[in-house]
Amino acid sequence: MITRLAKKTITFLKLLLSSFLGWVLLAPLSLVIPKTNLVLFVEQTPHRFYDNVKYLNLHLCRHPLANGKAIYLTRSETLRDELTKCGLPVFMEDSLRGKWMMLRA
Repeated sequence: MITRLAKKTITFLKLLLSSFLGWVLLAPLSLVIPKTNLVLFVEQTPHRFYDNVKYLNLHLCRHPLANGKAIYLTRSETLRDELTKCGLPVFMEDSLRGKWMMLRA
Protein backbone atom coordinates (compact mmCIF):
# COMPACT_ATOMS: atom_id res chain seq x y z
CA MET A 1 0.00 0.00 0.00
CA ILE A 2 1.41 3.34 -1.05
CA THR A 3 1.34 5.98 1.61
CA ARG A 4 -0.09 9.43 1.14
CA LEU A 5 3.38 11.01 1.16
CA ALA A 6 4.57 8.63 -1.55
CA LYS A 7 1.55 9.48 -3.74
CA LYS A 8 2.20 13.20 -3.30
CA THR A 9 5.87 12.70 -4.10
CA ILE A 10 5.06 10.78 -7.28
CA THR A 11 2.55 13.44 -8.34
CA PHE A 12 5.10 16.18 -7.71
CA LEU A 13 7.79 14.36 -9.71
CA LYS A 14 5.40 13.86 -12.63
CA LEU A 15 4.56 17.56 -12.60
CA LEU A 16 8.22 18.51 -12.37
CA LEU A 17 9.16 16.20 -15.24
CA SER A 18 6.33 17.42 -17.49
CA SER A 19 7.23 21.04 -16.77
CA PHE A 20 10.90 20.39 -17.55
CA LEU A 21 10.08 18.58 -20.78
CA GLY A 22 7.71 21.39 -21.73
CA TRP A 23 10.49 23.94 -21.36
CA VAL A 24 13.02 21.76 -23.17
CA LEU A 25 10.67 21.23 -26.12
CA LEU A 26 8.63 24.42 -26.28
CA ALA A 27 11.24 27.06 -25.51
CA PRO A 28 13.40 26.32 -28.58
CA LEU A 29 10.28 25.80 -30.70
CA SER A 30 8.90 29.19 -29.70
CA LEU A 31 12.12 30.83 -30.93
CA VAL A 32 11.65 29.34 -34.39
CA ILE A 33 7.94 30.08 -34.88
CA PRO A 34 7.25 33.59 -36.19
CA LYS A 35 5.19 35.81 -33.89
CA THR A 36 2.13 37.79 -34.90
CA ASN A 37 0.08 40.51 -33.21
CA LEU A 38 -2.39 38.21 -31.48
CA VAL A 39 -4.11 38.85 -28.19
CA LEU A 40 -5.27 35.55 -26.72
CA PHE A 41 -7.88 35.26 -24.03
CA VAL A 42 -7.79 31.89 -22.30
CA GLU A 43 -10.84 30.69 -20.42
CA GLN A 44 -10.32 30.53 -16.65
CA THR A 45 -13.78 29.35 -15.62
CA PRO A 46 -15.07 26.44 -17.73
CA HIS A 47 -18.10 27.11 -19.92
CA ARG A 48 -18.26 30.81 -18.98
CA PHE A 49 -17.69 33.88 -21.15
CA TYR A 50 -18.04 36.73 -18.70
CA ASP A 51 -16.37 39.40 -16.59
CA ASN A 52 -13.48 41.62 -17.74
CA VAL A 53 -12.19 39.09 -20.28
CA LYS A 54 -15.54 39.15 -22.07
CA TYR A 55 -15.71 42.92 -22.31
CA LEU A 56 -12.08 43.36 -23.33
CA ASN A 57 -12.42 40.65 -25.97
CA LEU A 58 -15.61 42.23 -27.34
CA HIS A 59 -13.97 45.67 -27.38
CA LEU A 60 -10.92 44.40 -29.27
CA CYS A 61 -13.13 42.56 -31.78
CA ARG A 62 -15.10 45.75 -32.46
CA HIS A 63 -12.02 48.00 -32.47
CA PRO A 64 -9.23 45.83 -33.92
CA LEU A 65 -5.59 46.36 -33.16
CA ALA A 66 -3.30 47.61 -35.90
CA ASN A 67 -2.15 44.49 -37.76
CA GLY A 68 -3.54 42.17 -35.09
CA LYS A 69 -6.60 40.53 -33.68
CA ALA A 70 -8.10 39.15 -30.49
CA ILE A 71 -8.91 35.45 -30.16
CA TYR A 72 -10.70 33.60 -27.38
CA LEU A 73 -9.55 30.09 -26.43
CA THR A 74 -12.01 27.82 -24.64
CA ARG A 75 -12.29 24.22 -23.44
CA SER A 76 -16.06 24.11 -24.03
CA GLU A 77 -17.44 23.07 -27.41
CA THR A 78 -20.85 24.60 -26.64
CA LEU A 79 -19.27 27.95 -25.77
CA ARG A 80 -17.15 27.77 -28.92
CA ASP A 81 -20.27 27.16 -31.01
CA GLU A 82 -22.15 30.04 -29.35
CA LEU A 83 -19.30 32.51 -29.87
CA THR A 84 -18.78 31.36 -33.45
CA LYS A 85 -22.47 32.00 -34.18
CA CYS A 86 -21.96 35.54 -32.89
CA GLY A 87 -19.06 36.00 -35.33
CA LEU A 88 -16.28 36.07 -32.73
CA PRO A 89 -12.95 34.36 -33.40
CA VAL A 90 -12.76 31.43 -30.98
CA PHE A 91 -10.85 28.15 -30.95
CA MET A 92 -10.61 25.14 -28.70
CA GLU A 93 -7.73 25.56 -26.27
CA ASP A 94 -6.49 21.98 -26.51
CA SER A 95 -6.78 21.69 -30.30
CA LEU A 96 -3.81 21.91 -32.64
CA ARG A 97 -5.08 25.27 -33.89
CA GLY A 98 -5.32 26.55 -30.30
CA LYS A 99 -1.80 25.40 -29.48
CA TRP A 100 -0.55 26.97 -32.70
CA MET A 101 -2.18 30.28 -31.73
CA MET A 102 -0.46 30.12 -28.32
CA LEU A 103 2.92 29.65 -29.96
CA ARG A 104 2.27 32.51 -32.44
CA ALA A 105 1.10 35.05 -29.84
